[in-house]
Amino acid sequence: MLNSLSIPHEVSLIDNDESFQKIMAQSSHNTFPQIFLDNKFFGGYDELTEQAKLDNLISFK
Repeated sequence: MLNSLSIPHEVSLIDNDESFQKIMAQSSHNTFPQIFLDNKFFGGYDELTEQAKLDNLISFK
């Protein structure tokens, strides 16, 4: 979805326990995807979809 909205982003692969613990410390969530905007936890795909429907992501382009 971020690609289709032309929003620059970085994908990080969580492939070990250390990476998982680090991301959990930032978000307090254990489900994925986890989306951070301006280095702040935003939510997951459902939150991203809802904000895209409301056109609230335009400032991130």
